[in-house]
Amino acid sequence: MANEVIGIDYSQADAEIKRIEEGISNLHTNFGLINKATNDIVNNAWKGKDAEAYKNSIDSFTEVLKKQTEGLTTLVNILKRQIDEDIAHEAEQAKNIQNK
Repeated sequence: MANEVIGIDYSQADAEIKRIEEGISNLHTNFGLINKATNDIVNNAWKGKDAEAYKNSIDSFTEVLKKQTEGLTTLVNILKRQIDEDIAHEAEQAKNIQNK
């Protein structure tokens, strides 16, 4: 156990980050679709206090999801920055070893 090497496959990490970014993009697309569908229903098919309450509930849920999506975006950016720093650090270490 003590001799285990801990590391990261940067190409695999990059592929997974791209998948997460695609998911985030899909969420943004879906927010737009939900907003349009809700507005279409409330503006065309359903009128009154119940319709407005429905719209407000959907808008509230959508805002929560948008904030969570912003959090995911922040985490992805932190992860990408950390990977870039790690790659640079490893390259510097390799350079230092070669120069000894």
